[in-house]
Amino acid sequence: RIQSNISRKPPGGLSGFSVLLRTIAVRNGQVVFADRATSSQLSMTGVSMNVRVDLSQERAKVVIRGSEVRASAPAYPELEGRFKTALEYNRGNVRIDSAELVTADASLTVSGAMGSLPDAPLNLKVQLKSGPKTIRRFADFLKPERRLESSRVEATALVRGTMSDPVIDGGGKVAAISFRGILLRDAALSFAYRNSAVSIKGEKWTLMKGETSIVIDDIDAAIGYHRGAMDIGRFDVRANDLLLRLKGRTDPATGLDVHLSAESTGEGKTLSFFTSLPIEGTAGVEGRITGAMTTPRFDGTLFA
Repeated sequence: RIQSNISRKPPGGLSGFSVLLRTIAVRNGQVVFADRATSSQLSMTGVSMNVRVDLSQERAKVVIRGSEVRASAPAYPELEGRFKTALEYNRGNVRIDSAELVTADASLTVSGAMGSLPDAPLNLKVQLKSGPKTIRRFADFLKPERRLESSRVEATALVRGTMSDPVIDGGGKVAAISFRGILLRDAALSFAYRNSAVSIKGEKWTLMKGETSIVIDDIDAAIGYHRGAMDIGRFDVRANDLLLRLKGRTDPATGLDVHLSAESTGEGKTLSFFTSLPIEGTAGVEGRITGAMTTPRFDGTLFA
């Protein structure tokens, strides 16, 4: 009836109307994003959302009080959690008061601002906290032992630059992560991301195997990232009597292709820790790591 009245031409001319949006409320909504190129999918169900709109001023305020999120992608475990956010759009600019994704024992929080598209300037703060359940799922190759319920990962990053060229600076802490019988008890690192490459620096990492412990004095790495693969330009580890160097490539699809060299001097304590061999004096290992990341293979030589 409204459409027929609009098209009707009364004596005074064509009729007209206008729509003024103020508040939009969504209850039990559902949103699905699917990327056929990567076979990944993101869905939000049970969405409870309020949107306040002022079209004349190009402003909108969005509050999502709760929703169930499920994300899936090949080669990665499915992610499930709850999402909520409060953000404001103002003439092309977005201010995020808070955006939080919470899973069983992990949380990801984002706040800050983004400028106008297409190449929006960024000023964001990202915080990540994770417990043992999420660590086991997303880093299964680390095999964190189930008895280590104190396993924790925390990280904070500041994201600047633009969408096409982000600049990221941050740091993180790791506690009680086990890798093939070796326990990383305490570790802290700082990182910087520029031009699709990340540099990492760490100091005084404590490793334990049984009753034996060592301290990694320094870690210095430069790693490039492209479509899930990592190019290791430099990964140097220095302990009291050991210098370890890695260089190569890791790819979820093709596996590992990494050159390793390690040289031990003095007591050989650090090399003995990793190899379980009684090594004293000057010794070294050099070779190549290949195969899948879950079942790596090492071919090389040991010299002393």
